[in-house]
Amino acid sequence: EELPKALKAHPDAVSCLVTGNLEPIGWAKMEALGLLGLFSEPRFGGFGTDFCSGDTAETWKDRTELVRFAAHKGRVALKLDGENGAPLGDLASLAGSNEGLDKGWSSRVHVGDTPMDIKAALAAGAKALGVATGVFSKEQLEACAPGNPNLVVVESFENTAATLAAMGLSPSKVAAN
Repeated sequence: EELPKALKAHPDAVSCLVTGNLEPIGWAKMEALGLLGLFSEPRFGGFGTDFCSGDTAETWKDRTELVRFAAHKGRVALKLDGENGAPLGDLASLAGSNEGLDKGWSSRVHVGDTPMDIKAALAAGAKALGVATGVFSKEQLEACAPGNPNLVVVESFENTAATLAAMGLSPSKVAAN
């Protein structure tokens, strides 16, 4: 819980939710875990409600779209294109393209604990921050993209300052709670 608190308090960070769950279920799970208030306002993300290709052989590709959609929806929700920025529009028309996703963001980081999360982040043009707290080891997650400078894998989030630094955020900027 320390990392989400640090991200919430960091002036250069926004956090969203990317999950294959339907949007109301994803947010309800965060609420049940006591984490809902630690996401940026207005809340945004990429959800199973946004996209489903039906391709069960390579489901990581659907995750890629959810990471892309989260970046786009965040840019709209946070008005990074200006007060009268681009409308949300048809998300399906954005599928398969990273064009314009970095506009307004200094960087994008997608956190996950599976090889599918790593592949999805990198394919969506985001930095991948893998965490070996699930069933996959640090070595297994690093093997997803050996030598890729946009992949960082940590054993856990226990060292909040190191994790923030891995995300490209200065730990010294975290506001006191």
